[in-house]
Amino acid sequence: MAGKRKLDNPRNTGRGQASTATARSDPMPTSETPASPPLGVLLAAFLLALLGTCVLAGWALQQEPMVRIFPGSTAMAINTAAMFLAVGLGLAATCWPSRATGRVLTVIATGLVLWPALILLQHVSGLDLGIDWAAIHQRLGDGHAKPGRTAPNACIGFLLSGIVLFIARDGIPAAARVRLARGLALVVLAIGLSAFVGYLLQLELLYRVASYNQMAALTSLGMSCVGAGLLALAIGWRDTLPKRLPDGAQVTWRAAALLSTFALGAGLLAFGLLKDSYQRSAAQNLAQNAARSAAGITAVLDKTMLLDTAVASRPALAAVLARLGRDPADATSREQLRAEELTYRALGYTGIRFLGADNQELGAAGALSRVPSAVAPLGGSGVQASLLWDAGYRTRSEHEIRQAGAVVGRLVLERPLPELTAFAEAAQQVASTSDLVLCFRDGQQVACFPSRFYENAARYPMFGRDGQPALPIARALLGQQGVQSLKDPRGVAVLAAYAPVGRYPLAIVDKMETRELYVPLRDTLPLLAGMVLLLVLAGTLMLRRWVRPIVQRLVRERARAAAVLDNSIDAFVALDEQGRITHWNEQAQRLLGWAPTQALGRDGAELLGLDDADTRSARAAPRRRLQSQVRDMQGTLLPVELSVATVEGQEGLATSIFVRDLRESRERDRQLAQTREALVQAQKLDAIGKLTGGVAHD
Repeated sequence: MAGKRKLDNPRNTGRGQASTATARSDPMPTSETPASPPLGVLLAAFLLALLGTCVLAGWALQQEPMVRIFPGSTAMAINTAAMFLAVGLGLAATCWPSRATGRVLTVIATGLVLWPALILLQHVSGLDLGIDWAAIHQRLGDGHAKPGRTAPNACIGFLLSGIVLFIARDGIPAAARVRLARGLALVVLAIGLSAFVGYLLQLELLYRVASYNQMAALTSLGMSCVGAGLLALAIGWRDTLPKRLPDGAQVTWRAAALLSTFALGAGLLAFGLLKDSYQRSAAQNLAQNAARSAAGITAVLDKTMLLDTAVASRPALAAVLARLGRDPADATSREQLRAEELTYRALGYTGIRFLGADNQELGAAGALSRVPSAVAPLGGSGVQASLLWDAGYRTRSEHEIRQAGAVVGRLVLERPLPELTAFAEAAQQVASTSDLVLCFRDGQQVACFPSRFYENAARYPMFGRDGQPALPIARALLGQQGVQSLKDPRGVAVLAAYAPVGRYPLAIVDKMETRELYVPLRDTLPLLAGMVLLLVLAGTLMLRRWVRPIVQRLVRERARAAAVLDNSIDAFVALDEQGRITHWNEQAQRLLGWAPTQALGRDGAELLGLDDADTRSARAAPRRRLQSQVRDMQGTLLPVELSVATVEGQEGLATSIFVRDLRESRERDRQLAQTREALVQAQKLDAIGKLTGGVAHD
């Protein structure tokens, strides 16, 4: 036994030193051959050889499923597959050491050092040495900016693998080389595992170096296998290392290493949980920002439309146009029209056109936009309004001018909307990669106004080949809202929140690049190495600290929403899936008489006196308005307008109903009709009187 130990550790005697010298001059001496190949090394060699062979066959046969994990993902390059095959053969050679396998191992190790070094030189210098098989990769497509070029981090892993295999060519190496081999094997394993974790956590920083080609997911698995195989090989040389520490200390250190490994795993798990929570929170915040932006744009447009309608309804203008319609040369009316022009210019209108009833121009001031890059119709009753883009947002509206019910002319108004332009720019500058895009539907296309990253107006298909909305903005134009992760038309991965813009045929997308979304999380990664033991506790505390504000914010939002509903000028009633009343505001009590304590929990249709037809009509669409009658506490039927919205929630289908009392509006309509009828009768009597007076005069 003593002789065998001296042979196993040749530094113990001069004979051992001679044996070592002989071993180094003749690679892989048969006297050092182990009784059986290490199982871990053999398994890694088999898997790597199988992986490399399958991928190379996939490129040769142009079979996409054999070169990538799933369709659309980054493919493993030909050089990468060849190097995996080489590492597998090299590991297999270490299992059956001999002079012949030693020479083969030397060739493989040399190739694994030189080949990735040349690829790294291409990455760094920008040269193209023609070793990437680019033409083959372009035919099938590998998802790389530089087709066929192995990622830099993978090249480093293969280069270090070549060094370890070069060390292994001398059989059982000296202690210093064993430590070097173990360290390099751990680095290779870390490269593979970090890339794999990066794919699991969707952190591009872990599997991509700067803007160079990224390591494919399949390559990360193979590189992890390479690291595990090399580490198993290096651990098999344990007898070479002197025992500098007592067994108890070694157990302590190994236990510490094991605990650190578990702590690192728990830290990564906590990191993944934090990432998911952060992504959900970010998506929620982005959706809220989109809803607020849509509401802000709606408010600006409402204000503009109201102002346009108000200034176009001035009786003085109708009188001037009526006189000019009868006598276009009336100097007094012309002077009054010029005064009207000055009034509109003072209100901020940059383009004004006065047209007669025959559409002949009677006057103009300023200039209308001749070739706006985008024109979105806004609709309106009796008004043709549109939103334009000409170095900023503008509105143009055309109004019928009436006098005594007859059309006496038309008024075309155009004014810039600096408040809308500033609002959009502010929303686009929330983050370094955020953007707010305002779009409208034009037939089977989506037309979008210029924005931060789109200097010109753009158009996209409304629907894809499958008939589904092609982009989130198309969903918003169909009345939907939500958040979606996708690649935008620039090909950049983004998180996009989409929402319709009030009652207008417009929609917005508020988006942010995914890489910026995770910047705060990426910044915490360097701390992971030095704080593996504290990461679990820190992660738990941070999770608790982050979740509590979210919950508190949700509670505040619910309270705020309840306050808004309670202070609404309309009655509001909320129903659960069974039709029972779950909310009853103060206006509902004033209108219908029942107190909330009397109404809550009762059947809504029965309490309001809605018939089955109204109930079915209300639930037939997610949002609907209809006129009906409801019964108050005394049994009186009241004419109302119902604005019904149904939402699918965790507890089933919930229905929200705004009830607007139509009695006053109908009374006003009745009085207006009477006034109009009286006016018509008076005009008839006046005409008869004039006719009678004329006859009597004759």
